[in-house]
Amino acid sequence: MVFPDFPTLKKAVGTYNMLHGRDYITNHKKRANWKVSCTHYISTPSCPWTLSAKKLHGASTEWQVTKYTQPHECTVQFNQRPADKLCTSSLICDLIFPKITADPQYKIKHIQVDVRQRFGVDISYRKAWYARHKCIEMQYGNYQQSYNELPQFCRQLQLSNPGTIVEIMTTHNAERGTGYANFLYAFWAFKPALDGFRYCIPVICVDGTHLYNRYKGHLLLACGYTANKEIYPLAYSIVDSENNASWTWFLRLLAENVFPHHNSMCIVSDRHAGIDAAFNSVEQLKGGRVKRRFCLRHIRSNVMSRVTRNRRLRKLVWEAGTAVTRDQFLQHMHAIQIKWPAAYAYLADIDFDKWTLSHDDGHRYGIMTTNPSESLNNSLKCCRMLPVTAIVRMTFHKLRTMFADRRTAGEGM
Repeated sequence: MVFPDFPTLKKAVGTYNMLHGRDYITNHKKRANWKVSCTHYISTPSCPWTLSAKKLHGASTEWQVTKYTQPHECTVQFNQRPADKLCTSSLICDLIFPKITADPQYKIKHIQVDVRQRFGVDISYRKAWYARHKCIEMQYGNYQQSYNELPQFCRQLQLSNPGTIVEIMTTHNAERGTGYANFLYAFWAFKPALDGFRYCIPVICVDGTHLYNRYKGHLLLACGYTANKEIYPLAYSIVDSENNASWTWFLRLLAENVFPHHNSMCIVSDRHAGIDAAFNSVEQLKGGRVKRRFCLRHIRSNVMSRVTRNRRLRKLVWEAGTAVTRDQFLQHMHAIQIKWPAAYAYLADIDFDKWTLSHDDGHRYGIMTTNPSESLNNSLKCCRMLPVTAIVRMTFHKLRTMFADRRTAGEGM
């Protein structure tokens, strides 16, 4: 029997013994020879199971089994099922690789179930996690190396799509302390999206979400809305965390590259302090041309967490924010003031034009939440544990697929 290489031979031997509930030891391993035997080969009574193999001569990587004595004759008392030892992460990786390729989010608990069903053994969470990690690196590249590959990949992306905006910066974030290494900031906005944004309504939703890869970090993104109320991805950024420096950097590049020629623009977001800092420091966001509006869903959530989780209050806050006329708005606010003074004080402390439709003067075009960016975040959830270059590649693929589907739908009208 011939195997293409030594790892394949070793996996085959390990799988056989694991399925039969036996253990084996390596008697010797040299450059071109390998011999293994049952752990009870020299016990009393002994088990005669042995296997010898050698590497074929020449430049070949193939290994051939030269001697094989079977079967195992271990008695029941010798059968200890050394599952955790024989079920290696490499063996698990071979089992789950097709599933991880189809869905990088494939859960650890599902991997444990797969191994139990296939091999009849239980593995630890750590081993299952490490096996998934190896699968991801096999399919999408090494996490650390991906940071080194990202600048070159982005340059190639610009060459193949002229007009695509990419900016990469290595920075040390003082807010994280001196114990942290420099982190790579990356911003990208694809040319097709920039060209088409001129036909969208002048409203951008911005949001951030966690990355779950080896080096953590955050993914910031901006998306717009078409006149048909369809989500329109615009720009992305990978940063170390959501802080003043990262939000200022992202919104500055957004203002310089995505909407520099628009006479007016509205940005809808939550009340993150980093976004406040950006509006206070970025010149392109000053002067009244760019309006800041708050997500009503976040405002309502803050009221619920600060005051009380009451269904009636929850409904009133939403009705006050979405009221079309100021009389309706005052009516809802009065109802809140009577029964929940603390909630009224919190809402009254926020500029009404920032969170209500009745005081907005039409800048937010009726978009009351950051749901577009939240939805886009959710659609990218599968790539948030991948290496950074894979994240950029998948955002490009998603945008290309979205544009192609919408073009096909438009041609069919």
